[in-house]
Amino acid sequence: MREYFKILHKFSDAKLLSLRDLVKSRVIDDVSYEMRKNRKYPKKERIEYIIENGIKDGIIDLIRDYRYEFQKKMRESFEIIKRDFNDAKEVKDYQNYDFDVREFFQKQFKTFMVFQNRETLRVKVNENIKKYAKNSTEKLDSILQDLLQETLNELKKSLDLKLEDINEGLLCNFIQISKKRVKEQESDINLQDNLMQTTIKNIRNSALNKEQRLKDIESKLKALAIIDKELNFLSKESE
Repeated sequence: MREYFKILHKFSDAKLLSLRDLVKSRVIDDVSYEMRKNRKYPKKERIEYIIENGIKDGIIDLIRDYRYEFQKKMRESFEIIKRDFNDAKEVKDYQNYDFDVREFFQKQFKTFMVFQNRETLRVKVNENIKKYAKNSTEKLDSILQDLLQETLNELKKSLDLKLEDINEGLLCNFIQISKKRVKEQESDINLQDNLMQTTIKNIRNSALNKEQRLKDIESKLKALAIIDKELNFLSKESE
């Protein structure tokens, strides 16, 4: 399961690249719309809102998907265990792992560099919008990509540390569920063992009782033979 975090790390990197392109497209679309419809640049506050909320929502989605992918791996692992050990019980404890993504984000977002440097980012983005929006959308697209990439690179440093905390929480949840299942399996095995021992004991007792009954019957048959012999003897004497 720890090895799987390496795959999730690549998953996180890919999500950040997608987030960069998504936010960039939203800014470009908004600039194009304002220039085409109103023949003016979008308001600075509008651009700041698009970038900040776009990144924030993207990170929340990333963390949520990150957690979901690990839980999916947990489910697959428990299915393998269930198959290999003929365990009919369905394991759903991993679905109850208490983790509020938005609450986690609200507690942690202050340490994310993107929010500490948002003023610098906003200024640079708006400067380049005024410089290139009218004449070169492609140039603006390229510059925005670089600016957002730089911002997300800083964000990634903090995010990776936060994901380590999430990793430990998810792994701890997996271990707790596994230990719980081991105890339940041990309890089931002990119950089956006790039932088997009781059955063996009953069979042995039954065999002993049968043997004792056979001895009693043999003893009675011998007594009957003696009685029969004596009766024959008495019968001959009476003649």
